[in-house]
Amino acid sequence: MSVDWTDPESFPAVLADGLWVLGNYYFNLYLVQGTQASALVEVGVSAVADEVVRQLGTLGVRPTFLVVTHPHADHITGLSLLRKRFPSALVVTGDGAEEFLEHPKTVEGMVKEDRHMTEFLASRGFVSHSAPVDEPPSLSNCLIARDGDEMDLGGKTLRFLAVKGHSPAELAVHVPELDALMVSDSLGFRFPGRGVFPLFFSGYAEYVST
Repeated sequence: MSVDWTDPESFPAVLADGLWVLGNYYFNLYLVQGTQASALVEVGVSAVADEVVRQLGTLGVRPTFLVVTHPHADHITGLSLLRKRFPSALVVTGDGAEEFLEHPKTVEGMVKEDRHMTEFLASRGFVSHSAPVDEPPSLSNCLIARDGDEMDLGGKTLRFLAVKGHSPAELAVHVPELDALMVSDSLGFRFPGRGVFPLFFSGYAEYVST
């Protein structure tokens, strides 16, 4: 289905039966709905979390799982608010993500990045009602997904793929019933309708292999 990525009113948008894109032009999150459970793949930044909660409300969905594809600020700082809004949701992340967040350099950088992204979105007309984070989100009691692990949502399967080169503990998510693959940043930074800018922070050779 064609989506006008530049129009905020386009979100949430149906991509396939049981698959929606939420968020906005700059931050895309994906809802996969099965007959027994649902999963929000990506949790975004703190400044989009309130809007994503509102969008989920329009769909009448409370996600069963919150999937953190990798522990970079622009893919994890929305987690705290989403966990608060959906306290029964289980968090799924890659092996090593929690250790990455515990690194001394991570805290300062993540707080600065989330504040910057809040200011950037505000300059584009996306105003958040929640303050930027003052510490990285907790990944305590999360489920660890490893390469090849599968999760049955009821008629929809999440198949997790470990992808390397961009970030430690990064996951891509395959939904075989829909022939859909959510690659996060494993190919690079995506500009909807314009292409992908390569980003290989943790290793060029691994990025090419992925």
